[in-house]
Amino acid sequence: MDARRGAQRRARYLRRTRNRLRSVYPLGAGFLTGKIDTSTTFSATDFRTISPRFAPDARAANMAVVDLLRRLGEQKRATPAQVA
Repeated sequence: MDARRGAQRRARYLRRTRNRLRSVYPLGAGFLTGKIDTSTTFSATDFRTISPRFAPDARAANMAVVDLLRRLGEQKRATPAQVA
């Protein structure tokens, strides 16, 4: 399953069960603020260079969720962080 379809499936589940995506760390990490995307590079001393969460494939999967939140936010005139 590709990352986008997985994100869409999770979003449908969250809506169906009336759950909310809990966004604690991603705001500070930069995903929902738009500071980090798949082309972001980190300095050699940045802890994110060794964190699996920030590996290129993980960032691509996270960006699929952020893109979904961005589209939902456009419909509601809100930012991805507000939707999350």
